[in-house]
Amino acid sequence: MTNPPLLHGAPTNFNRRDTPAVEMPSANGIGRVGSVAKPYGAFPTGGAELDLKQGKTLDVLSAPAAEPTSGSHDAVLLADTSYSFGFRKP
Repeated sequence: MTNPPLLHGAPTNFNRRDTPAVEMPSANGIGRVGSVAKPYGAFPTGGAELDLKQGKTLDVLSAPAAEPTSGSHDAVLLADTSYSFGFRKP
């Protein structure tokens, strides 16, 4: 498994206009600051701004992360980490 051919070569390839068209959640998360920050502001206040309901989305997002089968130690960060549904967990 390797990167798509588009990204082979210079690191500046990430700045090409066609790069965001390739869906790579762990590599090219591109978005407006306000759009990325909006959920983080809505979750602690109950999610009304995003029309989230208790007992559904908020419960899933606020639940503790499940322990990965290979353990919680991140080999890149060299620390124990905890993520669930794309959000870092305490």
